[in-house]
Amino acid sequence: MRIEANSLIELLAKGPAESGLATLEMCREMWLKSTLPLPLAEMLRLRVAQLAKCEYALHIRFEEPVEAGLTEAMLAQIHEPERSDLPESWKLALQFAELLLTNPEAISDAYYAEMLLHFPEAQLVEMTYFITHNNVMHRFCVAMQVPPPNGDKIEWRRLGLPVTKAAQQAASKSRSAQA
Repeated sequence: MRIEANSLIELLAKGPAESGLATLEMCREMWLKSTLPLPLAEMLRLRVAQLAKCEYALHIRFEEPVEAGLTEAMLAQIHEPERSDLPESWKLALQFAELLLTNPEAISDAYYAEMLLHFPEAQLVEMTYFITHNNVMHRFCVAMQVPPPNGDKIEWRRLGLPVTKAAQQAASKSRSAQA
């Protein structure tokens, strides 16, 4: 028997309030402070959802990556990035996500060296965290049988937790100023 909930938010609300809020806040911060291009981050999130077989996550589209240029045609290429016309760095990132989740031992020093030709070290660390965090969230949704949303496109805005391009740029400038 599963815990009845119509959304991830509703399910998280059934646990300790601090845990649910902390989880949502962490997700929000990952988007706000990410140095990854938003279309790539969304493609990684959805590739991880595919690998985890998370119907809930597969049915959600965040508006900001679309505003930043993500198209459904681009998303259709995440199954086989090596055969896509995506930028080389994005192909590598999508392949990295799959290796990280299915066979992390296969990520060789040579593979990391190739990734570092396209991504700064800090961004590679961020990408690894982003992928593994999304994997945990997607598997949580699968284990708890969270149903796919009914047409929800953006949970952040519905929650009053906006993730906007302007907010991301402000966070990026703040991060640069701290460095």
